[in-house]
Amino acid sequence: MQLASRGIVTVGPCAAASTLRAGGAALLVGLVVGVSACGGGNDGVAPGSTPATASAPALNPAPLVPPPVAGTPVSVDTGASGDPVSLRVARSANGDSFAVWLAYDGTRHNLWANRYRGTAAAWGNAVNIETSAADIDHFDFTVDAGGNSVVVWNEPTPGGGSGTVMSVRFATGAGVWAAPVQLSFQQGLPRPRVASDATGAVLAVYGDGIVGRFFDPVSGTWQPETGIGKNTFGTGHSFGPVPLLDGSGNALVVYHDARVSAAILASNYYSSSTGSWGELPPDVIDILGWIPDSFVFGFNENIQLAAAGGGNFLAAWQASDDTTPTPFSVIKIARFTSSTRTWSKAETLLTGSFDKADFKLQRLASDAAGNAQLIWTEREGTRTALMAMRIDGAVCSAPEVLDRAIGGGAARADLGVDAAGDAIAIWQQFEGGRPDDGSRSNIAINRFDAVAQLWSGAVVAETQSGNAISPSASASGGQALLGWIQSENGVNRVKALLQPLGNAPGP
Repeated sequence: MQLASRGIVTVGPCAAASTLRAGGAALLVGLVVGVSACGGGNDGVAPGSTPATASAPALNPAPLVPPPVAGTPVSVDTGASGDPVSLRVARSANGDSFAVWLAYDGTRHNLWANRYRGTAAAWGNAVNIETSAADIDHFDFTVDAGGNSVVVWNEPTPGGGSGTVMSVRFATGAGVWAAPVQLSFQQGLPRPRVASDATGAVLAVYGDGIVGRFFDPVSGTWQPETGIGKNTFGTGHSFGPVPLLDGSGNALVVYHDARVSAAILASNYYSSSTGSWGELPPDVIDILGWIPDSFVFGFNENIQLAAAGGGNFLAAWQASDDTTPTPFSVIKIARFTSSTRTWSKAETLLTGSFDKADFKLQRLASDAAGNAQLIWTEREGTRTALMAMRIDGAVCSAPEVLDRAIGGGAARADLGVDAAGDAIAIWQQFEGGRPDDGSRSNIAINRFDAVAQLWSGAVVAETQSGNAISPSASASGGQALLGWIQSENGVNRVKALLQPLGNAPGP
């Protein structure tokens, strides 16, 4: 696909007139935008044809009136010890929520958690969910529709070279966190990831070479470890798996397959009907489930997966090409069709004229129909802007700026999308305009109304004088759980805030 010049949107069949709707494309300083088939198969252009182009309309011409922030953030780390350094939150379809964070006690990092009970509309007490003397360098967690949660983490061996993958589960029926269990011992840095679905199934993936284990909600036990990465080259290095379940027990895992100075994205699919991995056709390059055109002389990073409806999946990632005189990054997407077990050709959705430090994919998330929101940050003159694009099936909206209403610049964003398509973005907003300028960072939010198909405009979610870090969001049932770490009088506190989704149109 031929990319447009700066400030012009290249429009393929995915865009049509609906793409350039109100709140459409902006004059993107430093960004070249290519809108193709949103992960289709042929760059969105029929053979021999030329993509249509359109001048970029004004950005956010008629946004909704931003609703005020509802309620007051509460501290959920009362009783916990250590300095919180990293936070994740997740909300269940049953109204329960969890906050899990990593805290440094001066010697090692510990894992703490707190649960919000929807029926009581109250947070409980902070709990140390791992009790070993080992340090923790990475964690991930998931919550299913019934309010059950699983946390996984890595305990590196002193001196490096290997690590222990651990897990702990909260069962709604028992109402307590179970004792931690060891899932695996891996060479290298396992960096485990975990996903669950409405059936209660849980998949944890980790390690060099990519292995994983399912948790069976019926028996309440972890199933035996199985190989997922299927690199038959005999060379290269597979790592960084990202899992997602489709709600019917089927699963997709996408991972990195690195070569010398090059990278490829590969995958594997689990079929619940056959109870086996490897339900993919053979590949000509001998890497199972490779995403066509994902090969790059550089790096593939920050893989994001979202459900695309009908048991299909959408992948987005950032690729950096190191072979050109001027470094640049692109955001690519591809679709996985479960009925044929095949990937579409990887499409370049967005191309930044800056390197990955100034152009960064943040999050991809989707609703029950498979419509997705993608957010990223990019340099806009002297500041860093937070951008958004909606992907409705084969139709991509034009990019929108989410943070301009409050000044400063954005970084480290997260995104929650509920089943109806209402969404909320949360991010750090640096008062000076950039995350490296030494200015104070606040927490800002912006809501997307699925009926109006508009973002409402940014508002600041907290007004304290200290820095705020590690924003996290999760949405379900018209409500969003927001979380971050806030400096209060020189002490970091874990904050949580429930917010309604959807908006009322302004006058």
